[in-house]
Amino acid sequence: MAGKPQSFTVHYPGLVKDLRTAARVCAAFDPKVPQSAPPVYSDCTAIWDTGASGSVITDRVVKTCGLKQIGMTQVIGVNSITLSPVFLVNIELPNNTGFAFMHVTLGQFKGGDPLIGMDIIHAGDFVVTNTGGRTMLSFRSPSVCAIDFSAGRL
Repeated sequence: MAGKPQSFTVHYPGLVKDLRTAARVCAAFDPKVPQSAPPVYSDCTAIWDTGASGSVITDRVVKTCGLKQIGMTQVIGVNSITLSPVFLVNIELPNNTGFAFMHVTLGQFKGGDPLIGMDIIHAGDFVVTNTGGRTMLSFRSPSVCAIDFSAGRL
């Protein structure tokens, strides 16, 4: 979403091998337009994956939110190419950092739900640090400035 940047930071208790944050998913709607009924959200733990071009949800989210399939798309995985149903959703991340009308595919995976892919990550600035034996993830959208550690631009 354009406008004033939305952001959040997650501090993990130690070094982590996967990045997880809170998330909420619901059927797509325009957040600027009053709704006749509140959306049905699925409260989730998202896993972030820079190797995924798009975001993915599981059947649990589809059922919880009563999502309707809007199409099919080809998904190229590590070891296969498959056809997958596509759904239109809103994804809310910590601190009300939100993304409306996101096309997500249905997948089967472990570790989190939804899987946050590059479709969301490239909409902002994504930084992971590992100082003092603790991982920290920080994200803001939209991007505000270049972050270049080698040039000293933070």
